Amino acid sequence: MLTHLVSSSRFSTKAATSKSFDVAVVGAGAIGCSIASFLLELDSSLSVAIIERDPSYKIASSVLSVGSIRQQFSVPVNVEISQFGVDFIKNLSSNRNGDVQFDQGGYLFLAGKSGEDQLRENVALQNRLGSEVNHLGGGEELKRCYPWLNTDDIVESSLGASGTEGWFDPYLLTHALKKK
Repeated sequence: MLTHLVSSSRFSTKAATSKSFDVAVVGAGAIGCSIASFLLELDSSLSVAIIERDPSYKIASSVLSVGSIRQQFSVPVNVEISQFGVDFIKNLSSNRNGDVQFDQGGYLFLAGKSGEDQLRENVALQNRLGSEVNHLGGGEELKRCYPWLNTDDIVESSLGASGTEGWFDPYLLTHALKKK
């Protein structure tokens, strides 16, 4: 049973008067609602309370964030978390919980001479882990793709493939997770 305990009585429920719960989650933003949802998927018999001080979400960090996701990291666990996150956002958008307006444009990473080896290593790691990251190189090759970009000091670049990185509406994500 999911129970929201919030400062506003319009969100309170009969069960919110209970004095004990199996789990209390502090914060009903994207992370708090995700935690509650996954806990209930694991064990639907749990009583879960979500405690939120701002039910209007006017000052909530989840809805005020930039709302982006990428897979271009240098640490394997961060790549894997983002792979899960992209799939989660796509699945959330495709079911009845609501579209979060995921713009799957990818991220362009640029490196000068001092970062070229690191960027190459990162792209190799990301692709080894199953991410679709394209190595674009630098200079003239990059200029052909992005004619407006000053590439004078760029020696390496990478771009997450369409569908693997991008931006979403954090307000819609938070409310979709709350609904879920």
